[in-house]
Amino acid sequence: MLSDEEKILFEQAVQKVTPLTAPVRLKRPVQRTARPKRLYKPIASNPEAYFRGDLFFDPAEKARFGGEDSVHFVRGSLHRNTLRQLTRGTLIPEASVDLHMMTRAEALQVMQEFVSHCLATHKRWALVIHGKGSAKQAKPVLKNQVIDWLQEHPSVLAFCSAKPKDGGTGALYVLLKMNAG
Repeated sequence: MLSDEEKILFEQAVQKVTPLTAPVRLKRPVQRTARPKRLYKPIASNPEAYFRGDLFFDPAEKARFGGEDSVHFVRGSLHRNTLRQLTRGTLIPEASVDLHMMTRAEALQVMQEFVSHCLATHKRWALVIHGKGSAKQAKPVLKNQVIDWLQEHPSVLAFCSAKPKDGGTGALYVLLKMNAG
């Protein structure tokens, strides 16, 4: 406790002081990034058709994404934290496949085996490296084909473009369903 004499001295000392105004908060400028293009509605009545090879189509008809375009796909609802981990690339993929320099037919075969292997070995987080296409083509054929296959496969819950350390827009993080048994 202060004595009366100390209180008077204090009041005299602060008599000419003006109170501070509320602090001014500086707002950080928000960096806006281009939103990824949304995928189209599935065209196949049977989702397994792409993996059987029944729907090989002219790549020019479906070439929607360029080599530098980011993509994302989510089937149904996904827990917010799971989706955040997928899009931020915070989890280490449990399996990966590199489709560089493969034809569409070879890539289809490898993708079939890869997804089957991931499901059989209970691996949910995968990295698919498809590349950004060649400079000769306006749109990357293999990238668009892989996007179509993954979107139509019933065991794929979500996928999105990878972070630069994992291949950037030339690769996809893929989340697969957990097997019940």
